[in-house]
Amino acid sequence: MHSDSAVVLVTGAGKRVGAALARMLHTQGYSIALHYRHSATEASALAESMNAQRANSCLLIQADLNDSAARDAVIPKVIARFGRLDALI
Repeated sequence: MHSDSAVVLVTGAGKRVGAALARMLHTQGYSIALHYRHSATEASALAESMNAQRANSCLLIQADLNDSAARDAVIPKVIARFGRLDALI
């Protein structure tokens, strides 16, 4: 699925500041690639909420960014889903 809206990858978006930024950007019309490392419950709930508001507007990605193979796989996943990546937070 390719997105017409700008796509933002927000790292550490499972909770706290990252989640707040992801919510704010989503309400402004951005599609969100929501990255988390350990906060699966919180990140899943946030992604479900975003996708309920706007179908297919949020991609949930789990990765340990300290692992180079996992880190290198994140952006290709975003591009495969949305066809683009416009910003990284």
